[in-house]
Amino acid sequence: MKDSSKPLATPVYIQNEEQASYVAGGLFGIIAAGSFYPFCLCVVATVFSVLFFGSFSPAPSEALMLMGMVSIVGAAFGVIISAFTGMFSIALIIVMNWSLGYPLDAKSAAVSAGSLAGYIPTVWVLFSLDLGVDVEQLIAIGILGPVLAMSLGAFGAARTSGKFANGDYLVTTERPRFQLSILSMMIATAWIAVAFAISNAVGGLRFAVATAGWFFLQAAMLCFIRGYRKLKGPR
Repeated sequence: MKDSSKPLATPVYIQNEEQASYVAGGLFGIIAAGSFYPFCLCVVATVFSVLFFGSFSPAPSEALMLMGMVSIVGAAFGVIISAFTGMFSIALIIVMNWSLGYPLDAKSAAVSAGSLAGYIPTVWVLFSLDLGVDVEQLIAIGILGPVLAMSLGAFGAARTSGKFANGDYLVTTERPRFQLSILSMMIATAWIAVAFAISNAVGGLRFAVATAGWFFLQAAMLCFIRGYRKLKGPR
Protein backbone atom coordinates (compact mmCIF):
# COMPACT_ATOMS: atom_id res chain seq x y z
CA MET A 1 0.00 0.00 0.00
CA LYS A 2 1.36 3.40 -0.98
CA ASP A 3 2.05 6.03 1.62
CA SER A 4 -0.50 8.77 0.90
CA SER A 5 1.21 11.14 3.32
CA LYS A 6 4.19 11.57 1.01
CA PRO A 7 3.71 14.48 -1.42
CA LEU A 8 3.74 13.57 -5.07
CA ALA A 9 6.49 14.98 -7.24
CA THR A 10 5.41 17.84 -9.44
CA PRO A 11 5.60 16.93 -13.15
CA VAL A 12 8.40 18.72 -14.97
CA TYR A 13 6.09 20.38 -17.51
CA ILE A 14 4.05 21.91 -14.67
CA GLN A 15 7.27 23.12 -13.08
CA ASN A 16 8.29 24.73 -16.39
CA GLU A 17 4.96 26.52 -16.79
CA GLU A 18 4.96 27.59 -13.16
CA GLN A 19 8.49 28.95 -13.48
CA ALA A 20 7.67 31.06 -16.52
CA SER A 21 4.35 32.41 -15.22
CA TYR A 22 5.75 33.08 -11.76
CA VAL A 23 8.77 35.03 -13.01
CA ALA A 24 6.74 36.92 -15.62
CA GLY A 25 4.30 38.00 -12.92
CA GLY A 26 7.08 39.96 -11.29
CA LEU A 27 6.88 42.63 -14.00
CA PHE A 28 4.08 44.45 -12.16
CA GLY A 29 6.18 44.61 -9.01
CA ILE A 30 9.24 45.75 -10.94
CA ILE A 31 7.28 48.63 -12.48
CA ALA A 32 5.89 49.58 -9.07
CA ALA A 33 9.41 49.50 -7.62
CA GLY A 34 10.66 51.72 -10.44
CA SER A 35 7.99 54.32 -9.70
CA PHE A 36 8.75 54.18 -5.97
CA TYR A 37 12.54 54.33 -6.34
CA PRO A 38 12.86 58.15 -6.66
CA PHE A 39 11.00 58.67 -3.38
CA CYS A 40 13.11 56.05 -1.59
CA LEU A 41 16.23 57.63 -3.07
CA CYS A 42 15.30 61.01 -1.60
CA VAL A 43 14.59 59.50 1.82
CA VAL A 44 17.78 57.42 1.95
CA ALA A 45 19.88 60.34 0.65
CA THR A 46 18.47 62.56 3.39
CA VAL A 47 19.29 59.96 6.03
CA PHE A 48 22.84 59.61 4.67
CA SER A 49 23.27 63.38 4.69
CA VAL A 50 22.21 63.62 8.33
CA LEU A 51 24.30 60.66 9.47
CA PHE A 52 27.52 61.51 7.67
CA PHE A 53 27.38 65.32 7.46
CA GLY A 54 25.28 66.15 10.54
CA SER A 55 22.76 68.25 8.63
CA PHE A 56 21.20 68.69 5.23
CA SER A 57 20.37 71.56 2.97
CA PRO A 58 18.24 73.25 1.78
CA ALA A 59 15.80 74.12 4.55
CA PRO A 60 13.35 71.40 5.65
CA SER A 61 10.38 73.02 3.89
CA GLU A 62 12.30 73.40 0.66
CA ALA A 63 13.67 69.86 1.01
CA LEU A 64 10.17 68.44 1.33
CA MET A 65 8.99 70.36 -1.73
CA LEU A 66 12.03 69.16 -3.69
CA MET A 67 11.44 65.57 -2.58
CA GLY A 68 7.83 65.78 -3.73
CA MET A 69 8.79 67.11 -7.15
CA VAL A 70 11.55 64.56 -7.65
CA SER A 71 9.25 61.73 -6.52
CA ILE A 72 6.43 62.71 -8.88
CA VAL A 73 8.56 63.43 -11.94
CA GLY A 74 10.91 60.54 -11.22
CA ALA A 75 8.02 58.12 -10.83
CA ALA A 76 6.93 58.73 -14.41
CA PHE A 77 10.42 58.03 -15.74
CA GLY A 78 10.77 55.10 -13.36
CA VAL A 79 7.67 53.41 -14.76
CA ILE A 80 8.93 53.68 -18.33
CA ILE A 81 12.50 52.59 -17.59
CA SER A 82 11.55 49.73 -15.28
CA ALA A 83 9.01 48.42 -17.79
CA PHE A 84 11.73 47.99 -20.42
CA THR A 85 14.42 46.68 -18.07
CA GLY A 86 11.86 44.45 -16.38
CA MET A 87 10.78 42.76 -19.60
CA PHE A 88 14.40 42.31 -20.65
CA SER A 89 15.48 40.92 -17.28
CA ILE A 90 12.52 38.55 -17.00
CA ALA A 91 13.12 37.12 -20.47
CA LEU A 92 16.86 36.78 -19.82
CA ILE A 93 16.45 35.04 -16.45
CA ILE A 94 13.79 32.65 -17.79
CA VAL A 95 15.97 31.65 -20.75
CA MET A 96 19.15 31.32 -18.67
CA ASN A 97 17.44 29.33 -15.93
CA TRP A 98 15.80 27.01 -18.47
CA SER A 99 19.00 26.50 -20.46
CA LEU A 100 20.96 25.57 -17.33
CA GLY A 101 18.37 23.07 -16.11
CA TYR A 102 16.65 25.30 -13.54
CA PRO A 103 19.32 25.82 -10.88
CA LEU A 104 16.97 28.47 -9.42
CA ASP A 105 13.48 27.82 -8.13
CA ALA A 106 10.66 30.09 -9.26
CA LYS A 107 10.89 32.45 -6.30
CA SER A 108 14.66 32.86 -6.63
CA ALA A 109 14.33 33.42 -10.38
CA ALA A 110 11.72 36.14 -9.83
CA VAL A 111 13.95 37.84 -7.27
CA SER A 112 16.89 37.65 -9.67
CA ALA A 113 14.86 39.21 -12.49
CA GLY A 114 13.71 42.03 -10.23
CA SER A 115 17.18 42.80 -8.95
CA LEU A 116 18.64 42.77 -12.46
CA ALA A 117 15.91 45.15 -13.65
CA GLY A 118 16.91 47.61 -10.93
CA TYR A 119 20.64 47.11 -11.41
CA ILE A 120 20.80 47.77 -15.14
CA PRO A 121 19.64 51.44 -15.16
CA THR A 122 21.57 52.46 -12.02
CA VAL A 123 24.99 50.78 -12.13
CA TRP A 124 26.27 53.21 -14.75
CA VAL A 125 26.46 55.91 -12.06
CA LEU A 126 29.45 54.18 -10.44
CA PHE A 127 31.38 54.15 -13.73
CA SER A 128 30.65 57.79 -14.55
CA LEU A 129 32.51 59.04 -11.47
CA ASP A 130 36.00 60.50 -11.46
CA LEU A 131 38.83 58.30 -10.23
CA GLY A 132 39.46 60.67 -7.33
CA VAL A 133 36.21 59.81 -5.51
CA ASP A 134 36.71 58.67 -1.92
CA VAL A 135 35.89 55.10 -0.97
CA GLU A 136 33.21 56.31 1.47
CA GLN A 137 31.52 58.33 -1.26
CA LEU A 138 31.74 55.40 -3.67
CA ILE A 139 30.07 53.09 -1.14
CA ALA A 140 27.35 55.66 -0.42
CA ILE A 141 26.62 56.11 -4.13
CA GLY A 142 26.59 52.35 -4.61
CA ILE A 143 24.01 51.96 -1.83
CA LEU A 144 21.88 54.80 -3.15
CA GLY A 145 22.08 53.50 -6.71
CA PRO A 146 22.43 49.82 -7.60
CA VAL A 147 21.93 48.30 -4.14
CA LEU A 148 18.75 50.25 -3.40
CA ALA A 149 17.36 49.70 -6.89
CA MET A 150 18.18 45.98 -6.76
CA SER A 151 16.49 45.60 -3.39
CA LEU A 152 13.33 47.39 -4.47
CA GLY A 153 13.15 45.49 -7.75
CA ALA A 154 13.67 42.14 -6.03
CA PHE A 155 11.08 42.92 -3.37
CA GLY A 156 8.53 44.14 -5.91
CA ALA A 157 9.01 41.11 -8.16
CA ALA A 158 8.73 38.72 -5.23
CA ARG A 159 5.51 40.33 -4.03
CA THR A 160 3.59 40.40 -7.31
CA SER A 161 4.93 37.19 -8.82
CA GLY A 162 3.34 35.34 -5.92
CA LYS A 163 -0.08 36.24 -7.32
CA PHE A 164 0.58 33.80 -10.17
CA ALA A 165 1.66 30.91 -7.97
CA ASN A 166 -1.91 29.86 -7.14
CA GLY A 167 -0.87 29.45 -3.52
CA ASP A 168 1.20 26.33 -4.31
CA TYR A 169 4.22 26.95 -2.12
CA LEU A 170 5.96 23.69 -2.99
CA VAL A 171 5.78 24.21 -6.74
CA THR A 172 7.27 27.69 -6.53
CA THR A 173 10.02 26.95 -4.01
CA GLU A 174 11.07 23.51 -5.22
CA ARG A 175 12.70 22.96 -8.58
CA PRO A 176 13.41 19.86 -10.64
CA ARG A 177 16.49 18.08 -9.34
CA PHE A 178 19.47 19.98 -10.75
CA GLN A 179 22.39 17.86 -11.86
CA LEU A 180 25.67 19.36 -12.94
CA SER A 181 26.43 17.81 -16.29
CA ILE A 182 28.83 18.43 -19.12
CA LEU A 183 25.99 19.95 -21.13
CA SER A 184 25.08 22.44 -18.38
CA MET A 185 28.78 23.34 -18.00
CA MET A 186 29.05 23.94 -21.74
CA ILE A 187 25.92 26.11 -21.71
CA ALA A 188 27.22 28.09 -18.72
CA THR A 189 30.53 28.59 -20.52
CA ALA A 190 28.63 29.81 -23.58
CA TRP A 191 26.73 32.37 -21.46
CA ILE A 192 30.03 33.63 -20.01
CA ALA A 193 31.52 33.87 -23.49
CA VAL A 194 28.51 35.87 -24.68
CA ALA A 195 28.83 38.22 -21.69
CA PHE A 196 32.51 38.87 -22.44
CA ALA A 197 31.80 39.35 -26.14
CA ILE A 198 29.16 41.96 -25.32
CA SER A 199 31.53 43.62 -22.83
CA ASN A 200 34.22 43.97 -25.49
CA ALA A 201 31.71 45.43 -27.94
CA VAL A 202 29.89 47.74 -25.51
CA GLY A 203 31.89 48.84 -22.52
CA GLY A 204 35.08 46.83 -22.26
CA LEU A 205 36.37 46.21 -18.75
CA ARG A 206 33.72 48.36 -17.10
CA PHE A 207 30.91 46.25 -18.50
CA ALA A 208 32.64 43.07 -17.33
CA VAL A 209 33.12 44.51 -13.84
CA ALA A 210 29.47 45.60 -13.72
CA THR A 211 28.33 42.12 -14.77
CA ALA A 212 30.53 40.45 -12.16
CA GLY A 213 29.26 42.92 -9.57
CA TRP A 214 25.65 41.93 -10.19
CA PHE A 215 26.44 38.23 -9.89
CA PHE A 216 28.23 38.85 -6.58
CA LEU A 217 25.44 41.01 -5.11
CA GLN A 218 22.75 38.66 -6.39
CA ALA A 219 24.49 35.62 -4.90
CA ALA A 220 24.67 37.40 -1.55
CA MET A 221 20.97 38.32 -1.78
CA LEU A 222 19.92 34.76 -2.61
CA CYS A 223 22.01 33.36 0.23
CA PHE A 224 20.30 35.74 2.63
CA ILE A 225 16.85 34.81 1.30
CA ARG A 226 17.63 31.09 1.54
CA GLY A 227 18.77 31.50 5.13
CA TYR A 228 15.62 33.47 5.94
CA ARG A 229 13.45 30.75 4.39
CA LYS A 230 15.09 28.09 6.52
CA LEU A 231 14.53 30.09 9.68
CA LYS A 232 10.93 30.89 8.76
CA GLY A 233 10.06 27.42 7.51
CA PRO A 234 7.22 26.50 5.11
CA ARG A 235 4.02 28.51 5.19
